[in-house]
Amino acid sequence: MWPNDSIFSRLLNSKLNASPFRVLGSGISKDDVETQDAFFESLVRIFHSAESRQAKSAVIIWSLDSPYFHVDGKRKPSTIVYIEKTNGAIAKRWPRRYLRYLATDDGYGGPSIKPESLRELAFFDWNWSFYQQAIRLHGPLTIWWAELDALNSCASIGHCLNRPRDWEMLFNRAYRDHYDCLPLKNRRL
Repeated sequence: MWPNDSIFSRLLNSKLNASPFRVLGSGISKDDVETQDAFFESLVRIFHSAESRQAKSAVIIWSLDSPYFHVDGKRKPSTIVYIEKTNGAIAKRWPRRYLRYLATDDGYGGPSIKPESLRELAFFDWNWSFYQQAIRLHGPLTIWWAELDALNSCASIGHCLNRPRDWEMLFNRAYRDHYDCLPLKNRRL
């Protein structure tokens, strides 16, 4: 099942009975977050696959299997963790050093005591703790991607968009309008 959220059905033509989004890799399960090293290797497996080296000009959506509830905004349930874009290959968007950072709690500072909520963990870049908790409680984590041409072919907005960044902004704006906040790992439109 693709990242089934009402924001996508409003922006993409549901009459096509198909989604432009495809799954990247096999996802990340509870077993994959038992250790930081196992999580890192799972990220490498997904983001450095042959498919991720070929996929370009894409929007990438990170989603969980079951919904979490936002602690801010309209406090609605969502499965979307992150909406991002890449102009080049997905593998180049996520080099190993960035993936290593996702498998640690070496954030930008913040509280010395581990935050409680997923929103706080995300905000303070307690990445390892964030993904471990999100996947254990709401997983598995699935990475979806759609190239620019595929998005434009399914667009219900009346026109094509020129860049993956335009689609990323459109999805994030629609998300913000619906939830009154951004996905957990997004900080700006």
